[in-house]
Amino acid sequence: MNDKYRPGKNIVDKHTWQTKFTGFGLLLLTVALVLVPQASADTLTSVKATTAPVIDGIPDSTWDKAIPLTINVSGGANSGSHTVILKSIYTDDSVYFIAKWDDPTESLRRLPWQKQANGTWKQLNTPDVKEGGEETYYEDKLSQIWNINITGFEASGCSVTCHAGENSDIKAYGNMYTAGPGEIGDMWHMKIVRTNTTGFVDDQYIDSTRYSNTTADAGRHSDPGLAPYYNNINPNGTAPNSTSADQPAPPYWIFDDEKQPFNDTYNTGDEIAGIIVRPPTEDRADIRGKAVYMDGNWTLEYGRKLVTGSQFDIQFSDLKNEYLFGTAVFDNAQTRHSYGNGAIKLVFAAPANITDNIRRPTEIIDNMTGTPVINESTEEILAEDFMNFSTGDPYSITITRVIDGVVEFNKSGTLMGLNKETITLDWIPTTQGSYILRSNANTTADARIVKVINQKVISPIPELSTIALVSAGLIGLLGLVSRRRSS
Repeated sequence: MNDKYRPGKNIVDKHTWQTKFTGFGLLLLTVALVLVPQASADTLTSVKATTAPVIDGIPDSTWDKAIPLTINVSGGANSGSHTVILKSIYTDDSVYFIAKWDDPTESLRRLPWQKQANGTWKQLNTPDVKEGGEETYYEDKLSQIWNINITGFEASGCSVTCHAGENSDIKAYGNMYTAGPGEIGDMWHMKIVRTNTTGFVDDQYIDSTRYSNTTADAGRHSDPGLAPYYNNINPNGTAPNSTSADQPAPPYWIFDDEKQPFNDTYNTGDEIAGIIVRPPTEDRADIRGKAVYMDGNWTLEYGRKLVTGSQFDIQFSDLKNEYLFGTAVFDNAQTRHSYGNGAIKLVFAAPANITDNIRRPTEIIDNMTGTPVINESTEEILAEDFMNFSTGDPYSITITRVIDGVVEFNKSGTLMGLNKETITLDWIPTTQGSYILRSNANTTADARIVKVINQKVISPIPELSTIALVSAGLIGLLGLVSRRRSS
């Protein structure tokens, strides 16, 4: 690629995950392997991460544990249809996404100025095209609308806001707006030339405003803040107003802090960028993003705070809720985009669904005493641990007395990867006191060897317990769960 990008400031935060549990004794242990189903066709699951990804358009290991969702979109200009693969992760205060979609061309030549043989300048565009109909001299884009309170969104997705054919004497593809006053959707709009170059996704929204002479964009609006771009045109509309040291194009943008007064020293056929770009501010700067084009695909990383406080934004304030959105791809098109059917749900997996590749030991201490009696019960949950595993990975579980280090019980085997696999550990403590339970498993997934160790100090009391292993692709859960039982 010979286009100049300016990386946006990386979004990086750290998440420390600590859990405290009350332990109990073990009389009978059962290990159960239960595979978690892949995300349904209309659900994107965001999984908890300990650290944020670097927003640079180049996936790193942070995304390895995320669950992909494939979305097919069609009906757009030029290539017409695309396959979008979405993933999501979240931290304590932010949510992140990565989108990859196929596109046979990297479209960056957005409405440039070109010097003519007679020395004048012409801004390249498609002759006689209606408003919103440019599909030759434009840019690639990806857009998402998040439902805040739009009537009909759950059934129809973004389509409920599209009103094709309206004002057809002026508009190429009609207008966008919501049905009634007060209905609003949060629009995230990655514009490869206008916002990607400074490391942002344009934060916009849609409401019920209709088209008029003073509201040409109908329901489409930008969040408050400095616009991340403006047109490079002189007051007379006859030539560029600015240039920069890296012109003629490409690149097909000029950074605002690098622009220079236009001085026509260019040759016939030379092109000058038609847009000036700069970082947005305030609400409009909420979403950081970066896209990279490689091997016929765009890869876009983007993220923002879970809660922004803006009235124009979706607020991910309750991680138990479902959040509806739709995705559209623009292949070198101003308006005519490829879209999917219906709405997609974003759900947040519980924090227990992901952790470090190597889990730090967790110590569980219970001060309860007494002589163990089979089939009497106590607390519900012992502890949770996590692991990556696949069919055929080895595991072992060892129970050791704390005082003298003597191994009381040991069980090892191979995970079969069945829908439900049960490994029974018949262990009764020989003496009252504290024990350490260690469970570990190895995986060679993605050519990595991951060892997860779960260490617990157990004061045995009567209990029937269960150790559950749960996996979703590369994501697995080793949880030790006790169910209350009566004699």
